[in-house]
Amino acid sequence: MPDSAAYAARLDIDYPESLDRMSTFLRLFLALPILVIIGLIGGAGETVVNSETMNQAGDIISRSRDASGGIAFNLALATALMIAFRQRYPRWWFDFQLELARFGNRVGAYMGLLTDQYPSTVEEQTVHLEVDYPDVATLNRWLPLVKWLLAIPHYVALALLSVLALFAVILAWFAILFTGRRRRTPHYAAMRIDSWNVNGLRACAKKGFCDWLHASDADIVGVQEVRARDGCRRSSRRPRGIYAAAKELPDPGIRHPPPGAPGSTGRSSRDRA
Repeated sequence: MPDSAAYAARLDIDYPESLDRMSTFLRLFLALPILVIIGLIGGAGETVVNSETMNQAGDIISRSRDASGGIAFNLALATALMIAFRQRYPRWWFDFQLELARFGNRVGAYMGLLTDQYPSTVEEQTVHLEVDYPDVATLNRWLPLVKWLLAIPHYVALALLSVLALFAVILAWFAILFTGRRRRTPHYAAMRIDSWNVNGLRACAKKGFCDWLHASDADIVGVQEVRARDGCRRSSRRPRGIYAAAKELPDPGIRHPPPGAPGSTGRSSRDRA
């Protein structure tokens, strides 16, 4: 299990000591050109087909509209099919998606009042996103076809966090207008959340997860598919297990639901509360 510094996806945004009040006040208007650009890139290649059905008298009896996704969606779908059937991931596909994600994050940081720098289409600026190129030979070739379904809980969590982030941006907007700077606490209001599919609690503990948990500075750590009943999770006969390691941390706030049926996958979380 890699340490937190080697997590596959890493995003870091430099903290701004001061922010311009005028550009903050006009942020929505100033961002319009770059929003149009990212919309064109993300939606480029989108195909919309309008069809009409007419009767013998020439009257329209039905209309239909079919649309396909843009570059980002289609490339992600093509990648999933390539991994599933050929077990390959062309490097230039990965590089394009990474650069598009970096550009999107620069736009997001600008809209979220995390920086005054107008989003560049080339330069890294204050937003640093790194994603490791995967070893396709070690990937489950069929998982990409259903991964979107497994990620539904994450979509729900992200939706809730997006609402909180919107309120944080609104508060930051007023704070910048009156003080010219953004307090560090709201800047980090978007907490770090690490989520792992451990595929077995015992196997996870044997692969260095406990060491990673000790070193992690995440606010919330969630694990899925622990494959252990409540008695196993609390057992004192495994002092080096994940839960024993978590309890050694300051105020771990370990939470997990009541035990389910034997053989159920199970889930748990740790937070700093």
